[in-house]
Amino acid sequence: MLDDFCQLQDGETRYFVRGLLELPIRGTSSYFGYGVWIETTQEAIERLGESWHDEDANLSERGFLANELEPYPGSAGLKVTLQTRKTLPAVVVNEAHALTDDQRAGISDDRANELAASILH
Repeated sequence: MLDDFCQLQDGETRYFVRGLLELPIRGTSSYFGYGVWIETTQEAIERLGESWHDEDANLSERGFLANELEPYPGSAGLKVTLQTRKTLPAVVVNEAHALTDDQRAGISDDRANELAASILH
């Protein structure tokens, strides 16, 4: 669990939690996933920490995408919702952006392969 939370102090204290941003692959039950960091509040981190291993918890927290995803310029700082579940919390993008479009409409298998190749290089 500790690997999924981070606190940075640089004049002010900032709080981060890991999540999984999924892009469904159209026509399949699969998805392309980005493991990302979400910047949120101390209070949200405390609530998430208390319910992290509680399978019945249904917690939703707001935050901001802390990663710039190279194929999606301008993605760092996007407003997101973090939804708890059994595995890493799901990350849903909440504002207009190409990443949001792909998350809602899904991507092709070819696009998923392009995204994977961009990460490996």
